[in-house]
Amino acid sequence: MTLSIAEEFVLLAYGDDDGKPLVKEERVKLVLVAALLSELALDGRVELDEDGGVAVVDATPTGDRALDEVLAAIAEVGSALEPRRWFARLHARQEPVRVLEALAEAGALRVDRRRSFGVFPGTRYPQGDPGFELEIRSRIQAGLDGGEAGERTAAVLALVHAAKLTGQLFPGADAARVEELVAGDWVGQALLDYYGRGDRGNLVETAFNTVFGDGSP
Repeated sequence: MTLSIAEEFVLLAYGDDDGKPLVKEERVKLVLVAALLSELALDGRVELDEDGGVAVVDATPTGDRALDEVLAAIAEVGSALEPRRWFARLHARQEPVRVLEALAEAGALRVDRRRSFGVFPGTRYPQGDPGFELEIRSRIQAGLDGGEAGERTAAVLALVHAAKLTGQLFPGADAARVEELVAGDWVGQALLDYYGRGDRGNLVETAFNTVFGDGSP
């Protein structure tokens, strides 16, 4: 079974044993927007135009709800918005649980429903079939070791890198090699600039835009 870029990132970004995210959920949501943009870009649906805006190349629905929501939103405003503005506009709408449930349905994760202190219900998604994550890690590690990395593998690594999880997931990875592999991924680079390399100003902008919008058409 082929996983989406969002599913591959989430599978890596949640703990195998406890099913908890390795970074704050706010960051997971931001990365999910980037993952959807990456999927659309690799599918030839969107591209970065010469002015740095995200432009729709093919508005035909993909049949995937999350992808089509993003595609329709971009088509509605044209290429006026840079990637960072889409991160700000769309991250609050992301629902990591949808991705987790899809992974559980595929068998990559297990559903662990429990009650904290015997009262408060909660759900965790620990690892299911380890083969799913092993395949992703093997592809990325092969690229880090000097092998060839396909566009999808580079896209997932770019998201891992932007989320500052490279060192935790791939200890000992050569920083220069990581940068080399992700350099051509415009979505990952945009996220890295916006959040991965971000300063307090960008975080404030994200919070402001979530509530009030970003002032763009």
